[in-house]
Amino acid sequence: MQFLEDMTPAQRALLLNEKAAVAVPAGLENLGNTCYMNSVMQCLKRVNELRAALKSMPAPTDQNAYDPNTMLTLAGGQTMKGLEAREDYFVPRSFVQMLRTAHPVFDEVEERSGAHKQQDADEALVAILGSFRGPLQRANEEREDVVGDLFEVELETTHTNKEDPTEVSSMRENV
Repeated sequence: MQFLEDMTPAQRALLLNEKAAVAVPAGLENLGNTCYMNSVMQCLKRVNELRAALKSMPAPTDQNAYDPNTMLTLAGGQTMKGLEAREDYFVPRSFVQMLRTAHPVFDEVEERSGAHKQQDADEALVAILGSFRGPLQRANEEREDVVGDLFEVELETTHTNKEDPTEVSSMRENV
């Protein structure tokens, strides 16, 4: 007899899958206050089109194309592959390193402890998608903008002057 507490994460996942027919997806290891990033990547993993685009992202042939955003996008593809290949958890060291390189705000540390600061998941989502956008757009010439197609909506705002109803202004923006 083996107690649940004594099992490895892989053994627990296998047991849950067998007994309860629950498939436990692989997670991401927390690498020092990276839970904000882990939650963003777990959510993005569920967007099939983005996951496929990241996994199929080719390495640039031009050495000058290895900018931080391209490197983060390539690391994102490796993270997606790692999440699919593992039963228990994946260690996203490369992704964390590239996120901190591309967006230094995520590399800030506490003065007292020297530990990385806790960050906001929404800010991480915006930064990560912003970094993915250009490299995926260059890699997928057949699609205009993978990130924009999946995550943006076009808003149109119309203002009418109550005193002069013929005076109308409108504005369109992507958000």
